[in-house]
Amino acid sequence: MAIDKINNVNAINQNGKVNKTSKVSSNGNDRIEISSESKAILEQKNIDEALALTPDIRMDKVELAKARLSTYMENGVIRKDVLDKMTNAIVDDLFGISIIDDI
Repeated sequence: MAIDKINNVNAINQNGKVNKTSKVSSNGNDRIEISSESKAILEQKNIDEALALTPDIRMDKVELAKARLSTYMENGVIRKDVLDKMTNAIVDDLFGISIIDDI
């Protein structure tokens, strides 16, 4: 291999044989460090994979909400006592007064 002169450095000519070693360090001092950027990319990849496996609509939660809502309804309509309580709570929160005394 020849490397030509660059600026004020002489050319290097290496045509010698390269010695290979088969020994591997066994002193236990070798280590690898992963950059924080690589860790962040890996974490984002794991999040993306978890999101891909999660359904967009959780039917168990939908069924639970339907069951809870059905306790406040009769014949597909919200019961009057429930509407009265909701209305009273909203007015009380906004204006500090109770419009229905018997609730």
